[in-house]
Amino acid sequence: MYRSERLGLASLVVTIIYFCRVVGGSMVEDTSNERLYTYPRPGQYKYIAHISSKAGFCTASILNKDWVLTAAHCLYFREKRIGDRDVRIIAGIVNYERPSRETSHETMSVKLEIHPDFWYMVPSKYDVALVKVRDSFEFGEFVGSIKVSGEEWPQNNFTMDCFTLGFGGFYSTAPTTTVLKRLDRTVTHSQHACPCAKRFQWKRIACVVEDGANLMCEGDDGGPLVCDEKIRGIAHMIWNRANCGGVSYPHTKCVGSPDKGLSVFMFLCPMNDWMHSVVSDVPPRPPSCRAPRAVHSFTFLLVILILDIILTY
Repeated sequence: MYRSERLGLASLVVTIIYFCRVVGGSMVEDTSNERLYTYPRPGQYKYIAHISSKAGFCTASILNKDWVLTAAHCLYFREKRIGDRDVRIIAGIVNYERPSRETSHETMSVKLEIHPDFWYMVPSKYDVALVKVRDSFEFGEFVGSIKVSGEEWPQNNFTMDCFTLGFGGFYSTAPTTTVLKRLDRTVTHSQHACPCAKRFQWKRIACVVEDGANLMCEGDDGGPLVCDEKIRGIAHMIWNRANCGGVSYPHTKCVGSPDKGLSVFMFLCPMNDWMHSVVSDVPPRPPSCRAPRAVHSFTFLLVILILDIILTY
């Protein structure tokens, strides 16, 4: 084989690998899959609650009869923390503008617990809060609870098939919607999972790259990232991955650009001990919250090996 032919073949190999990614040990074409929302029926996800205050509205998850989990930034108005008794909570609904008297439970907050290391508008900075309700929930057909995961991220793969739930809209130019929506997502958590993330940030976040119409929007904030029937994370921020700018909370705006959006979730594992200190139903932090090493280094070594073989023989 002539050297020019070998170089041409080597270039082809690099191109093929570049346009693929390794998932679960197999090569998968890197194309965008259309993700469709589904609309839960009453009682299907009985652990979801809608919270609102002068700060806006968000989604929350019921952990037990007295506490709900949400994002810390949902409890801030003009960058200042709101009062302990200022949050309205409605459980047992799928449409927050038309709550059913037969299914819903409405109450107010009596205590807000915000992670002590939370920084407003700073990516990955412990955007987690717990809200204690005034009137304990009555669990039944339409209201219930969900558990927070007490396990590390799977080490044999850096992706998980999960889903999110939220009361947010679709994208910035779409009509307002007031109903609960579910969206299936493939979520990544590793040192290369979130473009633009700095080294000290990626340990506390998980990301999914998707088209702009399916990004988190106003009202999705604080909603759960559910994997294997347990909460692994909560809706945190949206980033513009094209220029690593445009960082915002979903309640400020949502991005409608299909080639720029990145949904970012708080990865809860590093915060389990703090949550456990407030709500004993949350398991303590596992021995390790480490993320698996991404496969990029393996892919790079594979490219080098193939090039060496092609150019040698």
